[in-house]
Amino acid sequence: MTDAENRKFALTYDEQVRNVLALREFLAWILKVCVKEFSEFDLHFIADNCIPDEPKKGSVRVNPDVFVKGRDTADKIPDEKTLYYDICFTAVVPDTKEQIELIVNIEAQNDDHPGYSLNKRAQYYCSRLISGQLGRDTGLREYGGLKKVYSIWLCPYASEERSNTVNVYEVTETHMLGDYCEPTENYDLQTIVMVYFNLNRRDDMTSEYAGDYTPVKLIEMLEYLLTSEEDKEPKLRALKEKYNIRLSDMLESEVGNMCNLSNGVMETGRRKGRAEGIGIGRELGIGIGRELGITGERYATAARLLEKQMSIPFIREVTELSEEQIITYAKENGISISAVPDGTETDGKA
Repeated sequence: MTDAENRKFALTYDEQVRNVLALREFLAWILKVCVKEFSEFDLHFIADNCIPDEPKKGSVRVNPDVFVKGRDTADKIPDEKTLYYDICFTAVVPDTKEQIELIVNIEAQNDDHPGYSLNKRAQYYCSRLISGQLGRDTGLREYGGLKKVYSIWLCPYASEERSNTVNVYEVTETHMLGDYCEPTENYDLQTIVMVYFNLNRRDDMTSEYAGDYTPVKLIEMLEYLLTSEEDKEPKLRALKEKYNIRLSDMLESEVGNMCNLSNGVMETGRRKGRAEGIGIGRELGIGIGRELGITGERYATAARLLEKQMSIPFIREVTELSEEQIITYAKENGISISAVPDGTETDGKA
């Protein structure tokens, strides 16, 4: 493959991961664990009854025959950047008195240190989701009709200090004077959930925590879903048996496509790295022994990916080198890290 083809291939894989995460079975898992309004509902009930419209995904044109009523994933205000939400949809919480609509935005963020606070970006996204409810397009004219929004961020290559962490940020009421309590629904309008884990450093936490639908189980399920270690059939079998995921033709197809692309990304990196690593070994006169060949191919692959400005999380996934090793190698060889995108701009995100 050419450099342009490799870059396009990587972006196609990212898009396919988004397609998989947007399936109702996986959204139901995220809602049940991360959104308190859904915590008491059955997983399959959520999938069947609480996501009335298909989600919209990124800036990719959605098939009108399948995804037609999800919330628009592009937000535009004059003189501001256009935002492209990875996944955006409306979830409905059944209640004996009323139905509460939750506008849920889910982002899959490869780099948890992109040079700014992801939490601030999430706050901005929530603000846009709230303000965007008022206007001619929505028909909403009064503040009383504003719906609560959630912005849920999945960070699959989190740094060590954040890995295996789920943090929630929400609005609370503090009584500085007096004891009057405002109804919660009047101020509890936005919640951010940050889910940090690392596909390169997967830890077995299951024995430490009990429960079927806990943050630990969510991370375990996401790690298993997104890892490239399993082929389609064993992965589908485990998703069904261990995580109560109902299989359908669409789910099997989307997961299969993701597995195929994942294997393609890894094999492309290995092939290019193997050839270049052997060449480096010969030039240095150190032979092509197995250990040196492996090391050489990993660094050679990292060099090529850095030169074509691929993100560090993606380079880590392909080469299995640590972030520190990649950065040190780049500095020693005069490759500018600042030229490498953080993984958020390649798909048009702000």
